[in-house]
Amino acid sequence: MATTSSSKNEKWSLAGATALVTGGSKGIGTALVITNHVSMCMQTRHSGQLGRDGRTCCRSEADLSRCLKEWTAMGLAVTVSICHLSVRAEREALVGRVQALFDGKLSILVNNAGMSFLKPAAELTPEECSSLMATNFESCFHLSQLVYPLLKASGRGSIVNISSIASFPGFRSLPNAMYAAAKGAMNQVTRNFAAEWANDGIRVNCVAPGFIRTPLLSEFVVGNEFERAEFNRVPMGRLGDPEEISSLVAFLCKPASSYVTGVTHMATTTISKTERWSLAGATALVTGGSKGIGRAVVEELASFGASVHTCARNEADLNSCLEEWTAKGLAVTVSVCDVSVRAEREALAGRVCALFDGKLSILVAMINSVRAPIA
Repeated sequence: MATTSSSKNEKWSLAGATALVTGGSKGIGTALVITNHVSMCMQTRHSGQLGRDGRTCCRSEADLSRCLKEWTAMGLAVTVSICHLSVRAEREALVGRVQALFDGKLSILVNNAGMSFLKPAAELTPEECSSLMATNFESCFHLSQLVYPLLKASGRGSIVNISSIASFPGFRSLPNAMYAAAKGAMNQVTRNFAAEWANDGIRVNCVAPGFIRTPLLSEFVVGNEFERAEFNRVPMGRLGDPEEISSLVAFLCKPASSYVTGVTHMATTTISKTERWSLAGATALVTGGSKGIGRAVVEELASFGASVHTCARNEADLNSCLEEWTAKGLAVTVSVCDVSVRAEREALAGRVCALFDGKLSILVAMINSVRAPIA
């Protein structure tokens, strides 16, 4: 049985953190509130996986009141407010409320609110273009500016922007040029903010979901030819669920992702929170597991309940690691292997096959070889 260390708990916890999530009453936003257990303030149209205490806001008071009642029944400390994010003055008022609520400090901003018009580019009106840019991009940029001092004051700030797969390819059967342009701008500003604010202790990342079962998507594509075509395109063969995106957002907000910034993560593909963050019953092979990143991977997988086999060329190093892993209660087995030799790779795979009854959940190929040049 793997032991749980305090350092592991801290890496994977948001205890004591505070968050502002826009669009928190539906879809991905709602999933964000429920899973994360942090102090939260939310603007809504969507919210969900970030909550012990919190705040949310939305344009629909009825939606907010319904969500607040459910969150309160779940024991989540979430506060809410009405806010129209396309209006600059309302964004400024929202951040003023957040600043007062969280004593001038904010740990997390999730820019999740969004809207779309499915119309050919040639038919979009100036008003529709302005509305799309104001909600999908300008609100993201301006809110990030407004909360920058609050994130800096927290000492460990994180921004996660919710973009879209639409910002990468063009979809002939799903005309949304201005929406895609706004999300593409969000991808780029993620990189700019990450570079500018890293020295202030602020990480900035972006998640670009594929087609997820949200109210925004259901209105347009669920149940028609586009959905069936999407099933054939993505490896998982189905639409994604909001909880599958909120888990990735949660990871990007946690200390475990402290070296990740400036990246747009494409998520193109329910289970309980416990299952989402557990590897109980899984089996893993990690090559090069006696040092550096490989060793850290072995320990992380095993600490989440996986049975891990690892290999290295140096038997003394392996035995030293195995002694430490055994003392920690981690389920790890080892073998000596030079993975640069084909026959040894085949023998390793045979041992793993026998060890795990012909089934393997995870392969992490960590081997790298750097040799000094010959003089």
